[in-house]
Amino acid sequence: MKRMFAGIVCAVLFAVPCRAERVPILMYHDISEARTGDYSVTPVRFEEHLAALENAGYHTVTFADLMDYVYFGGNLPDSPVLLTFDDGYDGVFASAAEIAARHGMTLSCAVIGSLVGQNGHFPLTGVPDNMEIVSHTFALHDRPGWDGAVCPDADLLRYEQILTEDAEAMRQTCGEAFPCAASVLIYPHGRFSAESERVFRSLGYTVTVTCGTGIADVRRGEPESLYTLPRISVWQNTTAEELMSAIAYKKGS
Repeated sequence: MKRMFAGIVCAVLFAVPCRAERVPILMYHDISEARTGDYSVTPVRFEEHLAALENAGYHTVTFADLMDYVYFGGNLPDSPVLLTFDDGYDGVFASAAEIAARHGMTLSCAVIGSLVGQNGHFPLTGVPDNMEIVSHTFALHDRPGWDGAVCPDADLLRYEQILTEDAEAMRQTCGEAFPCAASVLIYPHGRFSAESERVFRSLGYTVTVTCGTGIADVRRGEPESLYTLPRISVWQNTTAEELMSAIAYKKGS
């Protein structure tokens, strides 16, 4: 079955002409009036961000859209932008999805499997239609002695075992209802290694995302362009003007 799928993918990739698309991927965390800190944006400010994007002609896409574009020759809208939300906070579920829906926009939320439905993190029931669920790992986010998906003290065999067990736990948590959680990984704290890339790719992840600053250059027919994607950080005090300035050069490129 794996060989058959690989053959189909190869046939599609060779049949699809190479074309590059620059996609700003914005990195949010929580949308909340109550939560303080650099990672939390108020609902009012978030709405200002979306209005600015809409007025500038941007259209939201999901990671599923990017995979369809790269692997199967699907189309992306003009001026695509991807909104990511790390950690799976309640405010994203309660506020961001509704605000985005008013603008006809989608969200891609990276949930921590071990925290789903507890400690201020939303459950995986009643997920809005405009919200895509992807992986932020099951329990690597704050694993003692680790820096994201990096553990300098673990031997390679043990390291691979931990990553594999974590990925399986994440799949069990998200199930078939959220298939992108088994194919899209946003690294905790953006931290990764050459070995983590090798392991997660072998486990079937076709997209990995970091906290490196930049605009993703996604190329039709080139699966490699979906790995270690950069993002643009959005902070509590980021104004709509500052956000648009950060992605403005994409328009003229």
